[in-house]
Amino acid sequence: MPVTEHGFCETVYCLSTCCFLSSSERIEQLSAGYTNPGKRVCTVEKQEQKKETREKICKGAVAGGLSGIINGFFGGGGGLILVPLLKRYVKVPCKKAHATCVAIAAMMSVVTAAVYLLRGAVTFADAGWYMAGGAVGGLLGGVLLGSVPKVWLRRIFGIFLVYSAVRIFVYG
Repeated sequence: MPVTEHGFCETVYCLSTCCFLSSSERIEQLSAGYTNPGKRVCTVEKQEQKKETREKICKGAVAGGLSGIINGFFGGGGGLILVPLLKRYVKVPCKKAHATCVAIAAMMSVVTAAVYLLRGAVTFADAGWYMAGGAVGGLLGGVLLGSVPKVWLRRIFGIFLVYSAVRIFVYG
């Protein structure tokens, strides 16, 4: 690289990103008090990444909180609103949103079940066979998720939502 009269390279590449600084920009940074010219651009990029990460964490916490409230209030169903929240609000890709929802729903269900058990609203004797069937169904669904095209995953999920809504309105 050509060197200027100030001893700086004409163009500086900053930490494998596409932020190039000319020698005049580096001189401006030095005169502004930066001891390591070129670093500011990278620091700004890192700050943007940190801001995006913080926003994603906050949005994820809000989405998880809303679905947890629904799950605790109705004894389930938190995952039904979680998938759309993850996809649209947190910007998680479709299949990852469904898989993430299962992990989050598992935690919500454990906490909700503990509350119901402590209140005496359910016993393991009542729920045991359902838990065994749910474990087998969950295993099968987890294996099948990887092979179902995204468009069909949306359609199946939509049909399930409509079916659930109709049953709730018709049967209460």
